[in-house]
Amino acid sequence: MKKFIVLSALFLSSVCSQAADWQWMNSNFQGFDLYLDRDSVKYVNGSDILYAIRYGYAGKPQKVAYLKTDASKNYIGVIASEEYSEKTYRPKTILANPHVFMKPVKTDSFLFVPHRYLITVRDKKIQQAYDDVKSIAVNQSQEQVTSRVEIRDKNENIIPASYKTTPEQKDIGVTTIKEYISALRTELENNWKPPKSGKETQAVIIIAIGSDGSLRNYKFAQSSGDADTDRSVLTAVEKTVPFPKFPNLGKPVNYLNFQFIFDYGKVKKSVL
Repeated sequence: MKKFIVLSALFLSSVCSQAADWQWMNSNFQGFDLYLDRDSVKYVNGSDILYAIRYGYAGKPQKVAYLKTDASKNYIGVIASEEYSEKTYRPKTILANPHVFMKPVKTDSFLFVPHRYLITVRDKKIQQAYDDVKSIAVNQSQEQVTSRVEIRDKNENIIPASYKTTPEQKDIGVTTIKEYISALRTELENNWKPPKSGKETQAVIIIAIGSDGSLRNYKFAQSSGDADTDRSVLTAVEKTVPFPKFPNLGKPVNYLNFQFIFDYGKVKKSVL
């Protein structure tokens, strides 16, 4: 029985403490240790970043701070700060629903180091997401796609052949632009598979749709702040090509711009 109690205590202590991936950071302060817990980093609502750091001078008890960074305003807020202990360290709990006073971060503060680092990482991830999907979107915007196929005859000889395919643009039978936007919103939503990392995020994208159903251009009016989520939004747009035919607008148009808001799992509304 005594052995069981000891084992239970060990199990509970391991559950209470949360694993961390501490990354050393150069604070430029001699004798000062600064670490960022990479496992604690969470990007929220496009510009907000939640994370935990461990810090202190060598030979002295270290502290842990739970922080919030606003990348758009260059603000920072300290959610909580306490003496660091593996047993009491709980980033998931404290960062789950933070309410904190935000203020401009000072460049001469050690807090500026992880603040600037995480903003840089965020920007690089978003740019990489754009680069990964851009070529796909551009290819889908072409009016014709030329491909080479290999056809085998009865003797298993490979016969190279070229063919051109024109995207089959659907006529969804709408009569107004409002109906068109509603139908397009539904199709985008059906094609969207947001990742788990994008919870509590929102992205706003503007897409230029050609009268032939092609994707002429796109840009994010607001990034989600999560690279995988931004990539999933672009993938949903790419899957929807070719876009449906426009309703009768009374005059010829080459393309129209549409703005859609992707709010985790649902395309909430759209604006022409």
